[in-house]
Amino acid sequence: MTPLPDHLYHYTTTAGLLGIITTGTLWATDYRFLNDEAEVVYARERFLDALSAIENPALRNPQHVAYEHAEAFGRDFDRYISVVKRELQELNHPAYVACFCEADDLLSQWRAYGAQGCSIELDTERLANLLSRAFDWLPSMGDFIWGGLSQVRYGVESADDILALVRAQVEADTNLGMPGTHGYFMADRMVRAMAQIKDPSFIEEREWRLVMSAEVIANAPPREGVVGSVNQVRMRITKVGLAPYIAITLPRKAITGVRVGPGPQSHTRAMGVKRLLEQYGIVGVDTVRTSTAPLR
Repeated sequence: MTPLPDHLYHYTTTAGLLGIITTGTLWATDYRFLNDEAEVVYARERFLDALSAIENPALRNPQHVAYEHAEAFGRDFDRYISVVKRELQELNHPAYVACFCEADDLLSQWRAYGAQGCSIELDTERLANLLSRAFDWLPSMGDFIWGGLSQVRYGVESADDILALVRAQVEADTNLGMPGTHGYFMADRMVRAMAQIKDPSFIEEREWRLVMSAEVIANAPPREGVVGSVNQVRMRITKVGLAPYIAITLPRKAITGVRVGPGPQSHTRAMGVKRLLEQYGIVGVDTVRTSTAPLR
């Protein structure tokens, strides 16, 4: 993990920018409905491999609570692992993500968003402080990410820390009288971690993510930073069709600038963005910039 950078950038369309500024919210989309389905498959396969490699922990550790009954425990443990793997494969557990990059002028992002793309510059200290207040009610669950900004890992090697935590959490679960129930909730926790792993071909993005599960949203008390609950999940139209999302409060003071993507009339589009920011009190030197990327 590298230190949190001073600024992060959220790429969106001009329509998305207008919605973020006017409503003061940022949308976190169910990660299963992101544009690249291969992203979900890649992370899921890594987790299934890690689960398949876990052996009955009671056989290896004389200090294990079930060491004297290792064979019986092993049967429950195998059923438990099977449930977790099935739940992950069936994609029953939503995780909502808002995505940010460390760079604000990425050609790959402009290709994705086209001539109406823009990147919103965010002050990460203000963003992180907001999120820490929004999630300070959550109990400690080992090192699993409940809510907050997390750096994306690219490839298996860089994800070793997450996969090691998964193995440790699974092996530490000894109350398996109801392996189905335990497996269901373990899969729900794993999905939050899965959303932090991507194929190494995306490494240029240097992405950070805010990750939340439906369980977190459903149990959230009123807090600044989270709008609504799992019963208020909304729907929007994306490239893949209808996609569920939640709205997260984003104070306008966290926005420190916008870069307008390449394309026709970029300077005219920049003037429109500047007028929008001024209308909502977001002003400053070089607040609005245009892309230098060579994309027609």
